Amino acid sequence: MKRREFLVNVGGALIAVPAVLIATSCGDDDDDGGGGEFSVTSDGDHKHTLVVKCGDLSKTSDVSYTSGPGGANSHTHVVVLTGAQLTMINAGTSVAVSITQPHPHAWVIAKMC
Repeated sequence: MKRREFLVNVGGALIAVPAVLIATSCGDDDDDGGGGEFSVTSDGDHKHTLVVKCGDLSKTSDVSYTSGPGGANSHTHVVVLTGAQLTMINAGTSVAVSITQPHPHAWVIAKMC
């Protein structure tokens, strides 16, 4: 593969990455143990935002997050990150999480702390 072909392929892959990767950086929030927080927005025809506390990334037990409201009826979703997923995120690995009920959404969560 030539350099130009490689760059075109990589560029196309980056453009194809869904909006699910939209995230804002940590903010300081004394209510979360002093570690800040970051938000990740879902994919789909309407969006839901999860706010993940940086202090949660060191937990070994599951943590539930309720998304921000979205859609025509301003509904929310509950997303559970397992202790193993939190460990992976804390180590710098992006984790994909999806739900199917009552309709599908997906988030890709990467450490932003």
